Amino acid sequence: MSEPRGLLRRLSVRDLLGSLGHPLPLQAGKGYSFSVDLDPAPRHTLYFGERRAVASPIGPTTRIGGTMELSGNNNRLDWRRIVAVALASRHYLGHWFDDPDDLVSLIRDPWVGGRPFLPDGLPVIDRVPGHDNAFAATGHGMLGVTLGPVTGHALAEYLRTGRRPDVLAPFRFGRGPWARA
Repeated sequence: MSEPRGLLRRLSVRDLLGSLGHPLPLQAGKGYSFSVDLDPAPRHTLYFGERRAVASPIGPTTRIGGTMELSGNNNRLDWRRIVAVALASRHYLGHWFDDPDDLVSLIRDPWVGGRPFLPDGLPVIDRVPGHDNAFAATGHGMLGVTLGPVTGHALAEYLRTGRRPDVLAPFRFGRGPWARA
C-alpha cells in the first residue's frame, strides 16, 4: 500500500487484508529455535516427528527448533519452551547436555516467532476478492517454510494464466465461519 506521499507503509497481512475488506482471523502459533554446537553435528536436516522438533546444520552450528505455543500474538520468549525443544532433541541427537541448567551456556541465538494460522488449519492462497491485482498466501502455520515452494508454484500459475489451479480450491477466500456473506 502506498500513502499519499508515496511512502510505503508497513502493514501486517492481517491489517492489509482487513483494509481491503477481507479480514482474516489469523492467530500466531509461536515457534522456538536456537543454535548449538554439536559433536558430531548432523550432516543434513533431521525431522523428529514423534517429538515435533527439527535439527538443521547451518554452517558450523546446528539450529534446533520446534513446538507450537498458543499464547497470543506476541514475541515473548518462554525459556521453558527452549528447554522442552532441547529435551526433545536429545532422544535423537544424544545427551548433548547433562542438565537443563547447562543450556544457558550452550545455546546461542534463542528465537521465537509467529507461525500464522487460521481456525480451520488451512492457509488462504487466492486472489483477494474484488481486487484483480492482489493475491494472498498466508496462514501456513508450522508448514510455512515446507509449503512455501509449492504455494509459490501454484500461485505463479494462477498469476500467469489468470485461472485458479484446481489444487488451490480448498484454500480460497470465502470458506469458514469468518467468511463474508
